[in-house]
Amino acid sequence: MRTMFPCREGCFQFQVRLIYMPHNSTAGKSGPLRLKDSDIVKIDEFNPWWIRCLNCSQLAYLTPIWGEMKGECICHSCGGVYRIPFENEYDRRFPALPLWLKAGFRKNVFWALNAEHLQVLERIISAELRERPISYGRRLSLTTRMPFNLPSWILSGKNRPDLLKLIARLRKTIPAELRTRLNS
Repeated sequence: MRTMFPCREGCFQFQVRLIYMPHNSTAGKSGPLRLKDSDIVKIDEFNPWWIRCLNCSQLAYLTPIWGEMKGECICHSCGGVYRIPFENEYDRRFPALPLWLKAGFRKNVFWALNAEHLQVLERIISAELRERPISYGRRLSLTTRMPFNLPSWILSGKNRPDLLKLIARLRKTIPAELRTRLNS
């Protein structure tokens, strides 16, 4: 897998070959449960976002317009089309939205943008081993991709059982017609 990174001066880009350790799909004799390469993603890959319609409180779809720091919402239940402004501060941007898959968890807000995002979060939380990519024999220390940009309370092993229960509860709020489409 080849990825572009800025150089130290910020003026050029060069290619780095990312080499991942082989992953085991299950825990047991072969070792701990590991993340797959497909679980290392950016938040921008999850579209459209699911929100609670401001007019009728049903499921609506939001498409981000990053240039304007707004999102265009479309509700199929009431026919509403409107825009929601985003918070400038990144840490507050998503919890401030009326996301469909959002719940309180021990003085924090756990949220997912849509069902696919929720599935990735579940795999990340379930994984016992979350290895950083290796480049030229060294692990990359910083990355903007999940799971490495998630807050520590989500990655903490002590919260794993309760977070997985919360994810199961949030999954039940997904409308039946969408749930059957996701499972097939």
